[in-house]
Amino acid sequence: MEHLKRHPLWGWFLEKDDWGGKYEVGKKIAEGGQAEIFEGSIMYSNGDCNEMAFKVFKRGFLVQDLQKQWPLAMFKRPVVGTICGPITDIILFDDGRFGFVMWKYWGDLRQLIDLENQEKQNQEPPFQHPLKIMLTFSKNMANLHKDDILHRGLKAANILILRTDREETEYVCRVADYECSVGVLRTTFWRAPEILLATKDRMLAAKNGNSSMPAISFAKAADVYSFGMVCYEVLTGLLPFESEGLLPTQEGYDLVIRGLRPTLPDDVELWMKKLITSCWHQDQSQRPEFHEIIRILKHTESCEF
Repeated sequence: MEHLKRHPLWGWFLEKDDWGGKYEVGKKIAEGGQAEIFEGSIMYSNGDCNEMAFKVFKRGFLVQDLQKQWPLAMFKRPVVGTICGPITDIILFDDGRFGFVMWKYWGDLRQLIDLENQEKQNQEPPFQHPLKIMLTFSKNMANLHKDDILHRGLKAANILILRTDREETEYVCRVADYECSVGVLRTTFWRAPEILLATKDRMLAAKNGNSSMPAISFAKAADVYSFGMVCYEVLTGLLPFESEGLLPTQEGYDLVIRGLRPTLPDDVELWMKKLITSCWHQDQSQRPEFHEIIRILKHTESCEF
């Protein structure tokens, strides 16, 4: 254990035995190939209690194994106010297993959008102040990119939501499941056209018996494209290309590769349309970086409020 504590990037998780409270692991609520998810809590000495979630890796899975799957930057000590993911601690069990401790979130942004759509009967946009939500997860993404971490699968369903106690309409957003597609390809309409094209080429090569093609190269600009799609979800309440009736088939992906994009409603302000369409630019070198996106969103938010 001591050599793990000395690791330069993720050893900080193991520097101390507790975080000023006592963990209680409750019932299992989900299970995947590598780990099980439990609900639980942390009880502090002053009587305060927070709901938590525990991702407990199965027996035989080692902390060192994560190094093979995730970039080391994902284990850097978080800075207060800039944590992009839900991991707050690592706990070790007597049977040799280890687990991640995470805040228990209300749900994800897609669930919230669907709930708002239902309450408004799909007659108006889901959020009164979409800029606040967009600004929050754009900051999350900027922090990931600052550490050279790519998300590779950004969409509303991968953004966790925590409602604040101050106002029911205020939310804290946290981007989750980043680097989720390392070694795994999922073709969706959130994917940038260059990724859809590379995926198509690999599928054709495999069909022709060529299995030696290099891995698909993701760039930060692909995350920016996906960010634009999440903004579309937030503004309209729709999934990408839902209003166009486009199906997730190769024919549909080919249209995206050739330049098709979702239609933004007429009531979306011109500056917002320009920002989102720049995120969707066919030439990835022409897409903005997240620090530029944040500057635009901050400037507009200050003008509105």
